[in-house]
Amino acid sequence: MNNNHASKRVLTGFRASVLLMATALLFVIWGQAASANSTSYPAPGYYKSAAKGLSAAVRKEAVGIYQGQADSHTVEITVYGEPIDLQFGEALEARVEKLEEGTKVVFTYTEQKVKGDNVVRFRRLLTINEAEK
Repeated sequence: MNNNHASKRVLTGFRASVLLMATALLFVIWGQAASANSTSYPAPGYYKSAAKGLSAAVRKEAVGIYQGQADSHTVEITVYGEPIDLQFGEALEARVEKLEEGTKVVFTYTEQKVKGDNVVRFRRLLTINEAEK
C-alpha cells in the first residue's frame, strides 16, 4: 500500500509539472498576442514599430513623375530620378485612379523615419495633382 501511495505522488508531481508548463506556454502565447496588438499610431495611417518607434511626421511638397500603383493603397512617384513609395487613403483613391503613368505631378506628403534606421521611411500621401505643363 505504501508503494501505491508513492506512485500517486509521482503521478501528481507529473501532472503539476505538465500544468505548470502549459500555464507558462499560455502566458508566452498570450504575451506575444498582446504585444503584437499593442502598436500605437503617432499620426493617422502610420504604423509604429514596437521596437524602435517613428520620428515625428514632417510635411513635404515635391514634384515628380507618377509611376503607378504598387498596390491598392500605395503609389510610386519618381523624384530626382529616385522612386519613392507613398501610402494613401480612401480620400485619394478616385484622384489616383485618374492619373496615367508618366504624368508629372505635384504632391504633398508626410515622412517619418524609423528611429535608429537611416534607410526606412514611412510616407503618407496627403494631396496629389497633375502639374501644370
